[in-house]
Amino acid sequence: MVISRLGSDGEISSMFSGSDGTTSTEQNPAHTYTGSGKYTVKLTATSPDGTNTRIRTNYVTVAAAPITLTPVADSYVRSNSGNTNFGNDATPDDVREVYDLANELGTKGVTIYRDGSKANQVLTTGKSGQGEAAVEDGRHGEIEPRPRPAVTIGRTEKIKTGCGNLYVTINADEQGLCEIFTQMGKSGGCASSQSEALSRMISMSLRAGVDPEAMVKQLRGIRCPSPTWAEGGKVLSCADAVGIALEHFLEWQSTGEMPTMVSKNTDQLDSVAGACPECGSSLEHESGCAVCRSCGFSKCA
Repeated sequence: MVISRLGSDGEISSMFSGSDGTTSTEQNPAHTYTGSGKYTVKLTATSPDGTNTRIRTNYVTVAAAPITLTPVADSYVRSNSGNTNFGNDATPDDVREVYDLANELGTKGVTIYRDGSKANQVLTTGKSGQGEAAVEDGRHGEIEPRPRPAVTIGRTEKIKTGCGNLYVTINADEQGLCEIFTQMGKSGGCASSQSEALSRMISMSLRAGVDPEAMVKQLRGIRCPSPTWAEGGKVLSCADAVGIALEHFLEWQSTGEMPTMVSKNTDQLDSVAGACPECGSSLEHESGCAVCRSCGFSKCA
């Protein structure tokens, strides 16, 4: 660092000091900092008219010198294995180079993974060749579900709902759960079409890699105006019934047992009989009828 003093009046004296403890009374002081960091500089000028001091906080910044690391290999050491992760744009020549280098170093084994080579992968940076292709096509952020397998294994469960018996079939393959089918007894109309739409969306989500446990948390507890009792608890809606069947399927996969009881992992709704068609509040069972405490509606009136 060099500080130049303006003017040549011999009656003016100056003193330079730095935050590292260095001082100088030279007219044009020069100082070299040996350590990295930020330094404060103070310059004091004295004349027959008085003294003037100027302080600049963190005025000088010294960056650390770059460090170059050179790897050194011991010719007597042999690695057991090695892992190589390639981007989606890796070529066969890149893979061949890894194998040649592993053979040259005497590596016993090497694992190579190229981003996007599998439908589902454990680690991802959010950028892959499939995602870049989607951006080029104007389909940014889309997730494509894997194709439906030709052969699946599953189970069908009948659950009683307020709209009738709902038959929920859940299938899986070697990669996990892949689809759900629902059939609303002999009834059609709105309930049947909505349950079919729900099963289609769940099937697509399963093949896209969405966690089934997260789906159960979203489906359980959804209520409709016509809840009903089932073995072990209350089925609040058709969506709640699908969540129950999915919960049972996951338990069957993990334990081998086939549960049929409705788990009480929702609110304590023993006295609730659905939603009031007049005001939307909860209906309650009273004297063999369902009544609304908010507006006075009664199903028996």
